[in-house]
Amino acid sequence: MPKQTFMNLSEEKKAKIFSAAKSEFSTVSFSKASINQIIKDAKISRGSFYMYFEDKYDLIGYMLSSFQENIKSFLMSELKAANGDLTKTVIGVHDYLYHLYEDKENQGFVKNMILFFQSTDVVDMSKWIDKQPIKQSIFRMTPLIDLSLFAFQSEDDIKATIDIIFSVLKSSLVNAFVRNLSLEESKRHLESYLRIIQFGYQRRGEK
Repeated sequence: MPKQTFMNLSEEKKAKIFSAAKSEFSTVSFSKASINQIIKDAKISRGSFYMYFEDKYDLIGYMLSSFQENIKSFLMSELKAANGDLTKTVIGVHDYLYHLYEDKENQGFVKNMILFFQSTDVVDMSKWIDKQPIKQSIFRMTPLIDLSLFAFQSEDDIKATIDIIFSVLKSSLVNAFVRNLSLEESKRHLESYLRIIQFGYQRRGEK
């Protein structure tokens, strides 16, 4: 985590460092990212950098953690705005993440993040990040979900449904980016799968 000296900086100074780091980490792989380039763009000294962070992986961890917190915050507000309707919430989260990924810099950062976590010499970042931030957040927010919309009330069944729904969301977004689908095309794809989850595939009255 960042050192207290970083946390004591003004929001403007922190944003400047964050922006410089994001630019570097979206351009080259995390392992090849240069601290020298970051401090040059952020207009800080190398000594200052190490007063703020242990190393570049400490900075990467902080950035990923901040990104996750933004997603969790949006998820909470979306769930409240949808009055606990999980389907509406998922569609809102889909649109939010789609727009985030439209930004070319975000695309580069996400690509390099995926490659980093797939590499064999991955640095342990479990102290910074939650591997399933959205799904785990929903599990914790179950009291806010309108459970009257569920055909069952078993906690295990509810968690299984949440697991399936967010797996479908992830699959839909990956499909959209790989196939260069528009927001509306991607949303229709997601909604068609959500309808199957909601109403099932089996004919009524049949086993």
